[in-house]
Order: sequence, then structure tokens, then C-alpha cells
Amino acid sequence: MESWREDLKKYLKIVIPIVIALIVIFVITWRLWSHNLSKLISVNEDSVTAIACGVIVSGAKEPGVPSVDAYQLQDLDKDDEEFNAILDILKDSKYRQSFRNLLPWAKESDTNESNKSAMVLLIWGDTESDRCVLTFCGNGRILVDQGATDGYKVYYAIDDSVLDKLVTYVQEHGVN
Repeated sequence: MESWREDLKKYLKIVIPIVIALIVIFVITWRLWSHNLSKLISVNEDSVTAIACGVIVSGAKEPGVPSVDAYQLQDLDKDDEEFNAILDILKDSKYRQSFRNLLPWAKESDTNESNKSAMVLLIWGDTESDRCVLTFCGNGRILVDQGATDGYKVYYAIDDSVLDKLVTYVQEHGVN
């Protein structure tokens, strides 16, 4: 009787570390696995039919005088040069999921430590579920809201300059 308990203890001493190591490897692989824009928005990017984009840049124009500038590009469809430019900026980067996406509860809010942000609305159909809002918050962080009841998902752009590219493009081509 005692023999099988000893055998079980030896077996568990081997199996438990292996299982823990496999879980750690899986989680790290999941976190580092890169996704393209289609995976980020859960639809092929070629299906996108309309885009609206806005950026906000805050700072001080002169010492002690705060300023907030907003620029926007709206009602862009596939025939617009700006549509393709914005989509190309988004497609040129790869994205990684945040560990926060593993949490079982909805993510309701997030903070932006950057002095600039960009929001991109992508539409590919006529219903509420046929859209996605990408909010670029700085430090490569992107909040992805597909209108689901579980809140948004958090991703990170592998190319940290995506936000800068969006801000620069919308400032140059958008309406203030």
C-alpha cells in the first residue's frame, strides 16, 4: 500500500514541474505571438469599407499656456487616398496581445500616459457588430473595442511609431 503512494509522489514531483513549465511556455508564446490587422479587428482588412480617424495632441504652445489640438478625417471610403493611407499605416505594423486579455472580467477603463492619442473607426457592414474602434494610447498600447459585452481588448503595436505616423498623417491631411 505504501509503495504506490511513494510511486505517486515521485510521479507528481516530475509531472507537476513539467505541466507548470508547459503553461509558462504557452503563456509566453501567446503573449509574444504577433498578429496582423485582420486578427486585431477579427475581419479581413480588405472588407473594411469606411474609416473615420481623429487625433488629439495636448501640450503647451508657450510656457504656462496649455493647448489641446484635435484633427480628424471622416467619411473616408475605398475611393479616398486618405482611406488607403490610414489602412496602410495600420497594416504595416504587427500587434501583440496584452496579458490583460487573459483576465475573465471586462476591462472598463484605461489611462493614457501620452500627450497624443488617435482613434480609428473601421466599418465593414451595416450593423453595430460590423465595426471596430482602435484607440492608440501611446507606448504602443492599443485598445480594441468591437462593441462586445466583454469590454475591449488590449494590444501592443510591435512598431511603436504607429501612433506617431497616424498623428502626423491626420495633422497634415485632416481638419482641425
